[in-house]
Amino acid sequence: MNTASEMRQAKDSALHSALDQLRGKDYDHLVKEIDDIQDRSKKAYVRLYEKVGEDIGLDFVDRLDHFSR
Repeated sequence: MNTASEMRQAKDSALHSALDQLRGKDYDHLVKEIDDIQDRSKKAYVRLYEKVGEDIGLDFVDRLDHFSR
């Protein structure tokens, strides 16, 4: 690096690389957080559907018992 221009280009390149690495880490962290939120949401929906299914099933059985009397 003999000239000021080469020094400036080297600094710019290093800064650009450092920013890309930081963005990459933040992006990866953000993607992981989104995936975690999606997984929790899916589990919550499954529990909800299971609960609704149980309630419908129990109601159906109660109605059958009522009709059989």
